[in-house]
Amino acid sequence: MGHDRPQPHDRHARLIATNGARTISFLRDTIRRWRDPWERAYGRLPVDQRTREDVILDEPAIARELKKTDIPTRNIDIDVGRFREWRREADYEGRHEGYYTDNLDEKSLEHFLAADLANLQSGQVVIDVASQTGIAGEIYERLYGVEVYRQDLEYPAGMNDRLIGGDAADMPVPDNFADVLTLHCSFEHFEGPSDTGFIREAGRVLKPGGTCIIAPLYLAQYYIGLTHPPMADGVPFEPRMRIHALRHWKNRFGRMYSVDKFIERVWNHRGDLEGEILLVDNFRDVADSVYLRYILVLKKTG
Repeated sequence: MGHDRPQPHDRHARLIATNGARTISFLRDTIRRWRDPWERAYGRLPVDQRTREDVILDEPAIARELKKTDIPTRNIDIDVGRFREWRREADYEGRHEGYYTDNLDEKSLEHFLAADLANLQSGQVVIDVASQTGIAGEIYERLYGVEVYRQDLEYPAGMNDRLIGGDAADMPVPDNFADVLTLHCSFEHFEGPSDTGFIREAGRVLKPGGTCIIAPLYLAQYYIGLTHPPMADGVPFEPRMRIHALRHWKNRFGRMYSVDKFIERVWNHRGDLEGEILLVDNFRDVADSVYLRYILVLKKTG
């Protein structure tokens, strides 16, 4: 008994049908992406640098790279009970209803640790850098009796009462102006050379013995630029930067340093600022949503 063999024209017809279905699927996908502003913006990012993947940190790899350097590091634990008492005194919900409702645990912890590490004292001058709509200044003034100035690129240029407008790398204040500089989840948004410029500016603006707290400091196992593509026009992404484009992250730009890039762009420009990186061991004890793993502390000698 035999079987009919497919004729050449039958195989050809099936091949055409298969290729046709693939072509239609490709065209539908192309049209869908063309209609999606996010996809169109993603298509404008450098092809060999972009990815849609989320960032997955390799903390052991970061630790190994840090150990190869001469950067002082120190492990710290959060006193969670003390933090919760401080947060009650800060009264976020009563005085600033609606503030950072998606992750107040993280933001309030940044405020607490920055104040604690800087050892805020009554009468000190503090600049909350890249403050925008932040509320740390009000809390610091109320709880510690400090005099807070708020700086942001979006404020009107120059000094306007206690608002400082313009680039954080070129603040219109005298030398030795501030006792403390605080940056709460803001340093990573500095574009182009502004990160390097700010570190130099911190050395000028701080008084001798003054402190700068950057919390968090974002480190990764490779050099990363985060972005929401529809907001990314004009961002100066660097050639060696892996660009993670994220739909859920609604920010124009964020920088995560590899250890070598941190040294190149930040550490090597600190001048007479002494520094250390703090590794927060128990940040998850506050809440699962907290991500404050690394903090940069800089102190001006003298």
